[in-house]
Amino acid sequence: MTRYWQPFVYAMLMLTRIPMPRLTHISPQVQQRALLYYPAVGLILGALLAGLAALLLWHRPLLSPLVSASIVLTAWVLLTGALHLDGLADSSDAWLGGFGDRKRTLEIMKDPQAGPAAVVAVVLVLLLKVSALAALIETPSLNLWAVLLAVPVMARLALWALVASLPYAREQGMASGLSKGFSALQLLLLATPWVVFAAVLLQRQAILALLFAGVMILWLRHLMQQRLGGYTGDTLGASVEVLEAGLMIAIVVG
Repeated sequence: MTRYWQPFVYAMLMLTRIPMPRLTHISPQVQQRALLYYPAVGLILGALLAGLAALLLWHRPLLSPLVSASIVLTAWVLLTGALHLDGLADSSDAWLGGFGDRKRTLEIMKDPQAGPAAVVAVVLVLLLKVSALAALIETPSLNLWAVLLAVPVMARLALWALVASLPYAREQGMASGLSKGFSALQLLLLATPWVVFAAVLLQRQAILALLFAGVMILWLRHLMQQRLGGYTGDTLGASVEVLEAGLMIAIVVG
């Protein structure tokens, strides 16, 4: 049981601020196997958000769609501890200030201070998310709860593709050993049930969402490969935020 429980707990601790038991010893094997639980963490996060949305929309007239969307988004940020937003901020500053230089980009990514690019990127992503949530609430034909369950899963599942196809960009770091021990074929086979799960939830929007996710993964991979020669924990966090916002907008538009 410990073999499965510890990686799950570690994944929850890494990706959320949901209270979990403290791990006294974290082996490299636990860190590696935690990657397999990323989509499950997304599902738990999505279930909590869907439950909150259901409470807010009980007898709809109580709150406006924008207010309800803002509350759901606030909970989303709190549950993740803004960890992915921090990665987005660091990556945005680094991409703008790095001037195409790998070493400088990695150095800026470590700087805890937020520059203008970080602020703009975070604000834009949050605006996209809250507007998409409001649109989902206002559109009866779109299943808000299905989207809240599927999107966090898909965004974290996409990390499998990035870490399986890219090396770690630094010599060492918290995300350095994620893909070790798993081949691309293994991750592809393990991803299939999650992809089917998301497709069943999204129904007629599934094809568009999956195509969009595929294009976004290829684009993000290209950016990381071109600038850094690999991924970092910050770029993975940024990828989650970009994918979540993009997927929700694509579903609303589609």
